[in-house]
Amino acid sequence: MTRVTIRRDAEGYISGFRVEGHAGFAPKGEDLVCAGISAITFTAMAGLNEVAGIDQEAVSDPKTAQIIYKLPDGITQSQFSVAQIILETMRLGFVEMAVEYPEFIEVFNEGGANLDSI
Repeated sequence: MTRVTIRRDAEGYISGFRVEGHAGFAPKGEDLVCAGISAITFTAMAGLNEVAGIDQEAVSDPKTAQIIYKLPDGITQSQFSVAQIILETMRLGFVEMAVEYPEFIEVFNEGGANLDSI
């Protein structure tokens, strides 16, 4: 199962995320849930870099299938606003996947003032 944790700051804005674990839907190379999770994750990170202009690398470990991303300090308000749109859209993609494939992906919010159950 893949676990997605959306980290929020005290105001409820997304400050980062962690994606970990193999979905286990099908054998490697045939796992459409894993492919969907990867597509959402890497598209969001590319958007943060290319659209928001945030030069930040994620920490990843292919052995444990883990990616950790944290918004860096010192970004502009404009970058932050664009990042929130990208990150909330990413979260929605994960939530939709979890609705369709609840045995293979879980999505959680961590921290923040508006902690909601997904």
